[in-house]
Amino acid sequence: MRIMILAAAVGLLAAAWYLGGDLMGPRNLYGFPVAQVHQKLAAMAIRTDEDGPLGAHPVTKTADKPLAISWAGGPRGAITCSAQLEAVTDASTRVAVNCTADASDNRPALALARIAMTEQVDSTLRGRPYNKQAVAIAASAVAALGAVPSPTRGGAPTAPSAEAPDAAPVGTSDAAPSGPPPPPDLIIPATPVG
Repeated sequence: MRIMILAAAVGLLAAAWYLGGDLMGPRNLYGFPVAQVHQKLAAMAIRTDEDGPLGAHPVTKTADKPLAISWAGGPRGAITCSAQLEAVTDASTRVAVNCTADASDNRPALALARIAMTEQVDSTLRGRPYNKQAVAIAASAVAALGAVPSPTRGGAPTAPSAEAPDAAPVGTSDAAPSGPPPPPDLIIPATPVG
């Protein structure tokens, strides 16, 4: 158990180091006007092999608007990632990448897709190679977070919920406990990793 916790901590530290990047400035801010950022992202080549951001699956552009571009990929196109463009000044643009999935129970794959597509967008806009090693380290951290045993399997308890459980009305004793609260949503910050 201690080894697993230590491995998860090391993985999280490594991911934070790679994902943190330059902490002095925002990593999703680019020194190009919105139209130029849109042009680069609209023409972006996305790999569809095992090193691609959505795995070895075809990726298609599903929406192309002046301030948003979306791509779908993954198994049977189940994951959709969108880049939202925001003009900060006439010569700079902020890009936010968000991903959604058809199945809400596939949170780790969704988090990995967001990390990988953020890296894909950042590497394209900065004119550098896609950093698959940094994405792999972040993927290891996500896998470590997903591998923490649940209390129903005899593992460590989950963090307490912010909400108090519903109390049974006074005088009733036949109310069965509803079990442990559901685990909190997996939140993975996806800043450019390159």
